[in-house]
Amino acid sequence: MTTTTLLSLPWEIRHQILRDAVSLERHPPSPCSIGSGRVCLRNHVDPYWTPITNIYVETEPVSSAQNALLQTSRQLRTETQDVLKATDARRYRLDVLFVKECGLVPTWLSFPRHQKHIDEVYVQMRISDPPDKPDEWLEAARYADDFDGSDRTSWNIMFLLTVYLLGGLHPTTAALSDGGTTPDYEDDDPFHSLPRNIAKYTIKTLIIDVLGQPADDADADADAGEAQDRARNVFGHCIFRAKAAGVDPAHKLARELWSSLDLALSVNHPHLLYGRLLHENIGAIEIRVNGVQWTRDDLTRSLCNNFGTVLPSDLEWVGERTAWTAWFEEVVGKRRRDGLWDEEVVEELKRAWG
Repeated sequence: MTTTTLLSLPWEIRHQILRDAVSLERHPPSPCSIGSGRVCLRNHVDPYWTPITNIYVETEPVSSAQNALLQTSRQLRTETQDVLKATDARRYRLDVLFVKECGLVPTWLSFPRHQKHIDEVYVQMRISDPPDKPDEWLEAARYADDFDGSDRTSWNIMFLLTVYLLGGLHPTTAALSDGGTTPDYEDDDPFHSLPRNIAKYTIKTLIIDVLGQPADDADADADAGEAQDRARNVFGHCIFRAKAAGVDPAHKLARELWSSLDLALSVNHPHLLYGRLLHENIGAIEIRVNGVQWTRDDLTRSLCNNFGTVLPSDLEWVGERTAWTAWFEEVVGKRRRDGLWDEEVVEELKRAWG
């Protein structure tokens, strides 16, 4: 159908065609197809960690119907933009394959339009065994001797849910800093070696849904001895290495996701970048398992708990102004401007703290 033909249709029909076109979602990739057309996402932003991640991203820009429509005539471009503005925010959907022993494979299924504030982003996480011929993947997934497997797994989760997620379809690749150079850490200015303004938008609510079937007895990973020692630094081993009674893989991964996010939200070295990105750009995080809410936390609460107060002015007792108090003032102001600051949580904390 040509542009002229489309414009000749009645508005009601044309509007429905545009709605259907911009609402189309890509199909999640199958585990057997993830080895092609992907490259390892490099860490150009955090000098305290290795320059190589275990995140495998698509090499080609993601094409979409709305992008094609936005490059047509002025009238169709305007009509497409109007349809996009009215599109359900739930259509910001990211699929992530958690491939055991390999890494994370993210695929944007739908990203209606770039904007500064997104109401809701839905991330679905699926657990998968490695491909039948995983030699390349396993080689890339092996850890350096100075990195513990559990730390590296948590770091990749943090990196994916902050640097990659907040970068949209095209995460930053500019060499903002040389990852892995481990500069000296300065207590008086903890953010001095970290880049600013990575996030391209804020997210009101981030929903992470871990999808998976309940485990049966055959899924138990009870290998011991030398085999376990060799596997200790394999990606995800810290999550699936043993089968806790009554805990299926999906709940294990949900627990690891929250543990990693909670570690980042503490805003301690060497996870400063990720805690800062979460507090500055995300309102609340909800983790589900197969569609059922498992936990939820408002990041206003997390921020206030870190500082033991809800008002930056209450920090005057600490005396000299520090980089930490300055950041607290800055992030509170930013959350208020971006509609991420939850006054109900603030009032609840005020009552609890007297």
